[in-house]
Amino acid sequence: MVNLQLIKTLAEKRNISIVSLAQEVGVSEQHIHQMCRTNSTKIATLEKIASVLGVPITYFFDDSGAAMKFITANGDHAKAGERFEDIYLDSSSASGDSTADLAAENESLRRQLIAAQQKIISLLENNIK
Repeated sequence: MVNLQLIKTLAEKRNISIVSLAQEVGVSEQHIHQMCRTNSTKIATLEKIASVLGVPITYFFDDSGAAMKFITANGDHAKAGERFEDIYLDSSSASGDSTADLAAENESLRRQLIAAQQKIISLLENNIK
């Protein structure tokens, strides 16, 4: 299940206004509010929002199978119930990350995003049938 109210919560935590988020995504502020209110949007729009907010698209899905486990920069797995945002903030604040470590983490996150996109497509296809 998707929870688009998390957009507003995360934007607030990131000190990003809804107006600024909407401009970066290429939609109106009213569109963001409507998405959150109706809990519905296009996947492409949600991908842009996730990118601007610095989280994978799966951040907005519950843990019933659509969400994935995420790995911190030091390789520890997320604890049950821990969201990517908490892991990301903890790992990004660690000092001494080398460029190679960051590149490896980026590649890992890219692969996780692709897997998440495939899962979302599968879920959408099952809902259409």
